Amino acid sequence: MISRTAAYVALYRALETQTKQPLFVDPLAAGFLPAHLRLLARAARLRSVAAVLERYADARAPGARTSAIARTRFIDDAVSRLAAEQLVILGAGFDCRAHRLPSLAHARVFEVDRRATQDEKRRRLASRGVRADVRYVPVDFLVDDVRARLVEAGWDEAARTTFVWEGVSNYLSEPAVQQVLGLAGGAAAGSGIVFTYIHRGVLDQPADFVGGPRIVANVNMDGGNLLGRVRTLNVLGDTKSSLGPQLSSMLKTATSPINKTDPGGTSLMRNSFSLSGARSLLGPAAGCEF
Repeated sequence: MISRTAAYVALYRALETQTKQPLFVDPLAAGFLPAHLRLLARAARLRSVAAVLERYADARAPGARTSAIARTRFIDDAVSRLAAEQLVILGAGFDCRAHRLPSLAHARVFEVDRRATQDEKRRRLASRGVRADVRYVPVDFLVDDVRARLVEAGWDEAARTTFVWEGVSNYLSEPAVQQVLGLAGGAAAGSGIVFTYIHRGVLDQPADFVGGPRIVANVNMDGGNLLGRVRTLNVLGDTKSSLGPQLSSMLKTATSPINKTDPGGTSLMRNSFSLSGARSLLGPAAGCEF
């Protein structure tokens, strides 16, 4: 079964791929859509239909579509620029970077997620002619030792690694967030992590953020129980132990919001750069090496 959140992110990527000047191209995204969304994506090949669909999506979930598009391109560029020997995608879902980014052609790719999600993804990709060497690492972030599972799957702790952690942190408990940051902080020198998060303010006072109340309501409807989860920025900003000295020292800087009205953020640790022409406000992008 495909979660509603995963399905809509795939829809946004499929719609962006169909535009005249897409920020990225994901030819596999449409293959993950349930039937009704697949019909919408096909209809949206007509620009007039796409415009109506975009207006509806933006009214229903302010910022969800535009931030999903912007963060996809931002992370694509980050992965390519970090150019590590290994890529670990934490909570990979229907992420297809391993198959669509030329910069990853010679990188070892590990996808970490629940087994059921991985089984569904592999089933849908089976006939698409994608690379066969991606290593799928079944993990429950709330229960399992992520580092141990990665090592069992062949991850080399001594090799430079890029960690991608997209759209996941706000669904995890504080210990689970700490575990992932500790994993990244203890990685080999020259490694990096790029992650997204929900700004703490949108949990405490959602009305201060554009679309904040609607975003919180939508996530709670989807079973995410956002308000009951860890206040991610508090963990990211305050945690000092077990993360690795360089990562710990930069977390507070790396999670300072660029714009008060932006409810979500994308943080890149290692290289700092901005995405020109992104059609959504991005959160922080602060740099450090570790």
